[in-house]
Order: sequence, then C-alpha cells, then structure tokens
Amino acid sequence: MSNLPARLLRLSRELRYAATSPALDIDAIDAGNGTAAKRHIEQRGWVLMRGVFSQSEIATFREHVLEASRTKRAGDLLTDPNLREVILNERYAKVVKSIVGQRPVYCGDSNWSADYYPGTIGFHKDNPDKELQSAPDWQTPYTIFRFGVYLQDCVNFSGGLCLRDRSHETVDVNTGQPFAVPSLPGDVVAWSHRTTHSGYATRLHSLPKVFLPLPVIARLAARGGHYQAPRALFRGLEHPDRLAVFSSFAQHDHHLDRYLRYLKTRQYYVQSIQASTWDQAARERAVVAGYELLDLSDELRRVDVSKLNRDHVPLSG
Repeated sequence: MSNLPARLLRLSRELRYAATSPALDIDAIDAGNGTAAKRHIEQRGWVLMRGVFSQSEIATFREHVLEASRTKRAGDLLTDPNLREVILNERYAKVVKSIVGQRPVYCGDSNWSADYYPGTIGFHKDNPDKELQSAPDWQTPYTIFRFGVYLQDCVNFSGGLCLRDRSHETVDVNTGQPFAVPSLPGDVVAWSHRTTHSGYATRLHSLPKVFLPLPVIARLAARGGHYQAPRALFRGLEHPDRLAVFSSFAQHDHHLDRYLRYLKTRQYYVQSIQASTWDQAARERAVVAGYELLDLSDELRRVDVSKLNRDHVPLSG
C-alpha cells in the first residue's frame, strides 16, 4: 500500500500523455536523407525512415519469416540465406551507415519475430546500464542502435513499435511522450539502445493516435500468452501474423565493449551465436555492404547457457 500514491501519480501522468499524444510531431524522413536522419535520432532518440524497401521485397520477407517460424530456424539473420537479404540490402546498409557511421560493427545481435512473447508489452531499454544514471552508458553519447523492419501496416492497424520521445538521455522509463510508431511496409525505424520502447502498439478504433498506458493495454490485449486486442475497442493486426526483423549495429568503441560484456551474460544472445554460422558468401557480402563483422562463435561455442542470465542483471563495474 505504501507505493499506492506513486502508482496513482504515474497513472495520472500516463493518462495526461495519452490525451496529448495526437499532437506529437512524428514526421518520417525520406530514406535518402541520411543527414536529417542522424540529426533526428541524436535529438529525439529515434527516427522513422520511409520507403527503404519495395512492397514486393516486404512480401518476400514476410514469406521468409513465416518459413523460419514454421521450421523453427535458429541463429542470427546473417545465418539465414533468405533473411540475410534484409541487412545486406544496399539501401538498408546506407541507412545503417548514415546513423551509426562508416563501418558499422555487426556482432550477430539480430533476429526475426513472428510470435508474441509474454512480457513484451512494457517500456524498457536495451543498453546494459538501465537503472543508474551515473553508470558508464550515460556519460557520453551512445553509439549502439537497433533497426526494425515491421512487415505490415502499423499506421492503420495495431502491432507496431511503441517509443518514448526524447527518452534516450535518462534511465527513467516513465519519462518522454509515448507514441505508436506509424511505420508502413518498406520503412525502417531506428532507435538508440538507450531509448525507452515496447512492442505491440495497440490503436483504438476511433482515436488511433491516442496512446493508452501500456499496463492497461497489457491487461486487455495480452491474455493467455497471446496478443488478442479486443476488437470492440481496438484495431487488430493487418495480417494474422505480426512479423518483424530486428538488428543492432554499433561503433567500435567503449560502449560496444561494455555491451558485449553484457551480451555474454545473456542466454538469448549466446544461444543465438551458438546456432549461427556465417558462410563465406555472407561474410564477403557483409564486407561489400560496408560492415565490420565481429564473430564471437569460437569464444562462445562451449559456454553453458544454463548458467547465464535469462533476464536482465546489471553489470558489476
């Protein structure tokens, strides 16, 4: 009961955010305007880049993600002979380099998504230092970014990405105007690992830009381990399956060193690396795309994942 006033204050702020969310400026940037994209993500912690892929490419990626889901394919995107085409695409690589800088580092931190995972409706950050503002992650500009390709309409339907605007300068996940990213098939959305975000944006039928508090959405739409937004209140998914492809790229600096220390403590990453194999063709094409590959497979091959952390545990030191 002692936390009740704080919870009520937080809910009050979230409801105020919901009422003002339609007024937030969420302009997308043309895929060819890398300078504007870099400036936008530095200032606001995210950027939406319009029209990176064609509609036929998106349709093909949907087929490949569904196939990977049916066959329970493991490993990172570069391992998959079909889905590697997302991150090796010349236009995608250009977007990555415009935001990260030349020679972005790829360390196998990527995946496809075809299912709802319990707990993914809720604001969080992806960097190692999530709680302490005085920790190393927060002392200099952050140089690790996540890139998402949502393979369906997230403007007129539910299921897209939730972000908090200008939330990349604080550990407080309750700071920043929340909104549902209006991404269309073919777009790429990028955000700093320090930016507060969540999966499964859920849009109201009549007020699609109003952002309801995520605890309310989770209670109404995440039931029995599935995503089932009540159709009487919310817009559903465009397709039966909500599909997306994610990858992280970084500069080769102290932030990456710390992030790798963190990834080596996490089950999901080590399991993915142990299931990944980068053939020569993939390696050569990654170099042509302008990436620096950081292959940790030899180092992590014999690690006992049962002794690693399933959930986030802060780094010590």
